[in-house]
Amino acid sequence: MVMLSGLLGFMLLGGIAFLPDVEPPVSEEEEFEPDAPELEQSRSTVVPRGRLEYLMDKDGGRIEGPTAVASALKEAWEPVWRGSPASDYDICRYLRGYNKRIPREVPNIGIDDVIAVVMRPKSSCPGPNGIPFIAYAVLCDLAAPILLRVISFMMKGGSPKRGFNWCTAFFLPKDDTRRPLANRPIAASDTRNRIIADVIRRALEPVFLPLLDVNQTGFVRGRTIDESTLFLNDKFYSSLYTRYSSLYPGPGKEYKEKDGSFFTQGHNPYPLPPENYADYYVLFLDFKKAFDSVSRKFLLALLAHMGLSEGYLNIIDALYVDVQANPSVGGKS
Repeated sequence: MVMLSGLLGFMLLGGIAFLPDVEPPVSEEEEFEPDAPELEQSRSTVVPRGRLEYLMDKDGGRIEGPTAVASALKEAWEPVWRGSPASDYDICRYLRGYNKRIPREVPNIGIDDVIAVVMRPKSSCPGPNGIPFIAYAVLCDLAAPILLRVISFMMKGGSPKRGFNWCTAFFLPKDDTRRPLANRPIAASDTRNRIIADVIRRALEPVFLPLLDVNQTGFVRGRTIDESTLFLNDKFYSSLYTRYSSLYPGPGKEYKEKDGSFFTQGHNPYPLPPENYADYYVLFLDFKKAFDSVSRKFLLALLAHMGLSEGYLNIIDALYVDVQANPSVGGKS
């Protein structure tokens, strides 16, 4: 029994399991949302999900074969994933005017925190070593204490062993151009890595979420990105109906009176000027590959500036040590 437990522990935290071809992992949204209805495509058939058989170069030439496709993806995405340069001077200059601080210490991580993540139902695909989440859940009594020791080791400044931050990269086409950058990359690291990262996330969320601006609605627990759409609709119609009130309807517009009749601009011989109406200017910004290209050095400096303890800074930094991605192309990696 002791030998079996030791072997299972080795498999979970360092061994290799061989599984057949896996489909790309689903995102958080896809896991909980029903399948969307198929939409009619204007030009061609949608690229099948999970199978990136070939790409197109900038001259319209076809890039085929796993090695050639992987090389094209590497050439296109490596500069993005390298992050943006950030000098110490620029970081200090920005942080000098940044006043947000975490309101309290982030609590220490205990065995219950690890167990809560290990036992959380999850069906995402495994990473390079092929060990699924269910394996950790079944062997929780064995795995959770080991994972807690790994977390403690990295929070004290220890570096993970080689391969800990490696992942399988799936590329899901966003359109039918088949250009290398017209894909949505999803990284599937080993389950042990994702469990530890999730433990850290759950510890940090209660402290950091209250500091986020109310305008940030995406990827925030308790908020949905739809709130931004509702906000814009509210401002648009507020401006429209304030400018063109029932006393001064807009051109071609009509308002229904209580008696059922309709009132238009032509019915008012003395239309009032649209005074005190509110205009709104909407500026849409889309940061290209925002998180992929942000400076990790800046992020860590920002967290330290906000008062995050050294232990959490250490483990966040450790989760970015020797990150490598092995692309899955045409069902093969």
